[in-house]
Amino acid sequence: MQREVAARLAAAPGSNDYGALSVNVQVSTSVRIVSRVSAGSFHPRPSVESAIVLLTPLAESALGADEEDPFRRFVQAAFGMRRKQLLRVTRELWVPDAGKASTILAELELEASLRPEVVSPADFIRLFRATR
Repeated sequence: MQREVAARLAAAPGSNDYGALSVNVQVSTSVRIVSRVSAGSFHPRPSVESAIVLLTPLAESALGADEEDPFRRFVQAAFGMRRKQLLRVTRELWVPDAGKASTILAELELEASLRPEVVSPADFIRLFRATR
């Protein structure tokens, strides 16, 4: 696949490539970039670099089957506000009451000042379940 897409799949929280795609893939699979493939390896030569990616399903799914679609929409909405702090994201998208949103974040031990781009997939799952 295109190297930039591979980098997004495997990205860690806080990195420039980390986003909704990273979270949504990493909650159900282990992602490993096995090798980079230069454009010169193909004929005709593409204008992008490629990578070989190994996606291994996790032994135990982190989400129930009924949670998968709502969780993906939840993550997509959060990254639609990626530069906003987590308290504001939580209030605007899921829990309008500021006090309740603050309480949820405190109970999950998530800093209100965090931004979605640094929240781990596991913490997104915890936040998703707490705001349902």
